[in-house]
Amino acid sequence: MSHRLKSLGAKLAGVASLAVAVPLVAAVPAHADTSCGSGLFCIWVNEQYGGTAYRPVGNDPQWSDTSNPAYAVWDADSSWKNRYQSWYWACVYDLKGYQNVTVWVSQGQSIPAVPSNMWANRGASNQGLYSGDTC
Repeated sequence: MSHRLKSLGAKLAGVASLAVAVPLVAAVPAHADTSCGSGLFCIWVNEQYGGTAYRPVGNDPQWSDTSNPAYAVWDADSSWKNRYQSWYWACVYDLKGYQNVTVWVSQGQSIPAVPSNMWANRGASNQGLYSGDTC
């Protein structure tokens, strides 16, 4: 019986150390993925296209939904690339439902750090608009 308890204790200790070690390894990527394919609008949490990225194919009215991949950049957007093919503008808004524009990126433009006339780390929704429209 005591042999079984010692064996179980050793197994549990091994599992506990594995649980602690795995997140540490997974949290350190080899390099940031700065790619932004054709037809996408890409948003990163760090300036210079670093850290976690979100690449919506279309409009997204609410980044704050925890089941949405955009949740990773909600109120944490710091650099942007507009590779939309059909829309000219990629617009980021401070509120869900496309309200209160904070960042606007024209087709083909990349913004590695927030300019003085825009606001970073406030994104809550994004929308593509045609040329002639305004964010």
